[in-house]
Amino acid sequence: MNPERWRRIEELFEQASGLEPPERGPVLDRECAGDDVLRGEVDEMLAVDLGQSWIGTSVRRAVCDVEADEPAPERIGPYRIAGEIGRGGLSTVFLGERDDDEYRMQVAIKLVRRGLDTADLLRRLRQERQILARLDHPRIARLLDGGSTADGRPYVVMERIEGVAIDEYCRGRGLGLRPRLRLFLAVCEAVAYAHRNLVIHRDIKPANILVTPDGQPKLLDFGIAKLLNPDEHDPRDAAMTVPGLRLLTPEYASPEQVRGESLTTASDVYSLGALLYELLVDARPHRLEGLDASGLERVICERTPELPSVRARAASSPPVAPARLRGDLDVIVMAALRKEPDRRYPSVEQLADDIDRYLKDWPIRARPESRGYRLAKFVRRHRAAVAAAAALVVVLSAATVITARQAHIAKQQREHAEAQSARAEKVSEWMVDIFEVSDPSEARGNTITAREILDRAADRLADELADQPLDQASLAETMGRVYHGLGLYESAQDLFTTSLENRRTLWGESHSDVASSHDHLAEALYEQGQFQEALEHAGKALDIRRRTLGDENEHTLDSVNDVAALRYMLGDRDEAEELLRKNLETRRRLLGDSHEAVASALDNLANVSMGVGKIEEAEDYFRQALDLRLRLHGEDHPAVVGTRADLAGLLHSTGAVAEAEQLYRRVLTDQAELLGADHSEVATTSANLAALLGDRGREESDSDLVAEAETLLRRAIEIQRLRRGPESLHVSYPLIHLADLFRMRSDPGDLDQAESLYLEALAIRRGILRDGHPGLASPLEGLARLELYRFTRAQPPSPTLAARALELAEAALSARQGLASSHPARRTAEELVERCRRELEALERGEGRSG
Repeated sequence: MNPERWRRIEELFEQASGLEPPERGPVLDRECAGDDVLRGEVDEMLAVDLGQSWIGTSVRRAVCDVEADEPAPERIGPYRIAGEIGRGGLSTVFLGERDDDEYRMQVAIKLVRRGLDTADLLRRLRQERQILARLDHPRIARLLDGGSTADGRPYVVMERIEGVAIDEYCRGRGLGLRPRLRLFLAVCEAVAYAHRNLVIHRDIKPANILVTPDGQPKLLDFGIAKLLNPDEHDPRDAAMTVPGLRLLTPEYASPEQVRGESLTTASDVYSLGALLYELLVDARPHRLEGLDASGLERVICERTPELPSVRARAASSPPVAPARLRGDLDVIVMAALRKEPDRRYPSVEQLADDIDRYLKDWPIRARPESRGYRLAKFVRRHRAAVAAAAALVVVLSAATVITARQAHIAKQQREHAEAQSARAEKVSEWMVDIFEVSDPSEARGNTITAREILDRAADRLADELADQPLDQASLAETMGRVYHGLGLYESAQDLFTTSLENRRTLWGESHSDVASSHDHLAEALYEQGQFQEALEHAGKALDIRRRTLGDENEHTLDSVNDVAALRYMLGDRDEAEELLRKNLETRRRLLGDSHEAVASALDNLANVSMGVGKIEEAEDYFRQALDLRLRLHGEDHPAVVGTRADLAGLLHSTGAVAEAEQLYRRVLTDQAELLGADHSEVATTSANLAALLGDRGREESDSDLVAEAETLLRRAIEIQRLRRGPESLHVSYPLIHLADLFRMRSDPGDLDQAESLYLEALAIRRGILRDGHPGLASPLEGLARLELYRFTRAQPPSPTLAARALELAEAALSARQGLASSHPARRTAEELVERCRRELEALERGEGRSG
């Protein structure tokens, strides 16, 4: 369709639309003079104008075909055109370079396409220019210039945004839930600013939100924006740019926009809801593919979208786990997507406030508050203060996963639907009964701990679900994972064993759930220092996955990692390293060099290389993993932070203290921002940084560094006690570091404090770990060194102190016996025993002390 043809259609439409319907036929018969195609185009546009359909195919063709091959101009105003950036239905965006004597820069120039430069469209582009001129916000593309070409077409010059669409940015970097929500909040900030300046965007969609390489979103294209102030906007603004065409993007357009009604800020709230839906689910709220115009309008205006959590469950690999979307996020998204404008969030600020409240674990305003809801939010904010309730949340969440899994099975095998439903109901009743221990009549006024609740459930599990092996296996695994998280590995082992036996009975030795049970059991055995037994179960999981999934499946390769780690602990260090090298090669061959699984393989190989003394190789692998994860995820991602922490540990061990300290401090800042200042991972990094600062402080005689180390360690102990419980293994690590700090001082009072801290850490570990576990070695070695120091300073020499030091050192070495003979920790223990023996033998010979 050429411009002249389009202008003729436009003229006839305007002429006919001014007549009463009965009068239109004769006029068009005369004007079209037998041109049936021309008559058909005008009739269709008239039908659209009467509301019989919201967009016509002829209009689509008109927009797409007008001067599609128009060559790019050489210059627009003072800008040399360097190429085309993008092309829409109404305008083309060019890359411009200003090269006059004023200054040099690259810009984006939007120019109306020739043939569509009607008076209304030219007015609209000039309006966009005015809109942009009044918007000055860091997250909105800035207007730089404007003007008209020699043939009268206006253009706007905007800052050139180097970035990708927000949905592509999230997918490409594998962003998790919280980073996606923070990015969305930044978009809300820009839209809210526009609303405060009386501007509706009217076309919020991923393509109009570019995210720069440093993670900053920029809102673009106010080309169909509408000024809210009635005194400032042209009364013709309600008219459509092209007769019969409502300017919108169907997937993100509000129902009132689709119907052609007057718009308010509520329309942008709807579009933001559609955007949020897509960021959370990687799918749009409505399935519009293949629908005609009336079908599109009916779906958008009448059909309620599926809940985001429901849509995510149906996806093969949703960006956010469905369980994390259930509840508040479902409510927030659906409140923004309500059909009636007055039932949506009243403003973008209130939508953003609910997202912010969700991130802070506060009750959201879109959800009616009940006592249970407020209590659940309180528990999430204060996990340690209500440890039993937190454990309850974990177990119930796992039970929900079980129910979801059963629902999925029921969907696939409808003939078992009733049986599955009955089983789920019975399991739910059983779980409720278990947790009725919180009833005051049963608790009798005493505090019920998470451990007591779990113990009660474990005691009843074998008897009360004996006739339901599938549910017994699932619940045993769930509770086993909770015990494991609490550091109660022996109890976890018992439950994992129950789960494994049931699944073997149900499915034999070639089922994915059987492999999963082997994996969990291997983890529990590993934590107890039973490396050989752990290797047997990890090996069985690997065999199942090789038989059922093949050697190159992702889960099989994960099992190879587990086996390699255990072989390393048992002394098969060369074999472990070779397994991990082959694993890395396989993942690179299958996935290329830009995949998270490759970064994970590099990280694993780095840790083993460090353990076998290949420090330079280990550092290279860590840096490769870090570079890859930065490319994949950007700075704000837990995997990036974790690799930095690993690299810092390696650098500390090699004496590259300055870079290690810099990395530790950066990791600490990032973790506090990502996880919160009171998170357990923050405590772990604080303890590692404190160990480094303590070493520096002693070497440099810098009391300020030592004081900072002590402050960090005390804070780490406080956090771990709060988050993990006072008898958690996680508490023992900073206790030992703090004891080391006191041991290095000469004051007797400091030595006594060190002894007390070592004994506290040892008691915690003995309460969790079996005799001979390698984890017992560190506090034992600390006590041995403390006694040895006292011996070397005692006057007169004390055989008792020397003997006590040797006894403790030998106990530490006994705990290290499960490690390979070449393992650095075992060599350290052997050297300590040898030194204690020399001291005691020298004393017995009367030769004095070595000091």
